[in-house]
Amino acid sequence: RENVYTIAMPKTWDNPSKMYFRAKADKIAVWSRFMREQMRKLQDYKKEDIEIIGVLQFDCYADKSRLVSRQEFCKKYKLNPDKKIIFFGSYGSLTPTDTNIVNMIMDFIKEKSLVKNCQVLVRPHFSHKNDYLKFKEFFNKENIVVDSFNNPSSGFRDKWDYSKEHMDNFFNMLYHSDIIINTCSTLTLDAAAVKKPIILIKFDGYKKKPLFRSVARWYLSDYYRKILEFKAAIEADNANELKKAINTLLENPSLSDKEQAKLRDYFCYKVDGQAGKRLA
Repeated sequence: RENVYTIAMPKTWDNPSKMYFRAKADKIAVWSRFMREQMRKLQDYKKEDIEIIGVLQFDCYADKSRLVSRQEFCKKYKLNPDKKIIFFGSYGSLTPTDTNIVNMIMDFIKEKSLVKNCQVLVRPHFSHKNDYLKFKEFFNKENIVVDSFNNPSSGFRDKWDYSKEHMDNFFNMLYHSDIIINTCSTLTLDAAAVKKPIILIKFDGYKKKPLFRSVARWYLSDYYRKILEFKAAIEADNANELKKAINTLLENPSLSDKEQAKLRDYFCYKVDGQAGKRLA
């Protein structure tokens, strides 16, 4: 009403298809071509009113000065630098059977059915209350570490840790891991941004659940259906497929490099450290 020019930005890549935005901005900033298409199709924006800038929180991935050596990183987490690191990222309360999947991976390690010596680094979803405690059975166990580097901020509704230390720690976790495993998470884009092989979990562990209760239902969302089209990750529908996927990527970590490059271009635009400047 006051003719004040407004610029806005959706918080993240899956927002445009989850809700209709109540306020219309004059200019909208988005991460990528995918989000631009979503804003045109679902939010009634014209192409000329949409600016693609990249992923703001991925700017740190272009700054290698934020990395520590593998030796230093492993010392901090009490990991063995000579073993491969399998990163498992939780989706919090949305993936209640995470511990089943982690137990399977631990069994692969104990049975020595993986082609290389491995260890597991679990990252809870810190914006989901007490997700860290979901993995308490693994505390102080051999060949597995549960990340606890988290200082929640009471100043934000999601209680996330927005400190530079937290961002740097997360970057190092991704960078020094050899395989990234997650369930329908934005971690797929993080992994692609730092060029790490990805496995997507599409089952619930030891018991098969109906689709409407299974983690597999999250892959029916429009944004994740689009992710799967790129074939940039190996999808695991059961324990045997998970073991096969881990072994495949341990032997050939560059298997999906070309597909990942296309995924990065479409979903992340540029991981060049300049997204913040483009927004400004």
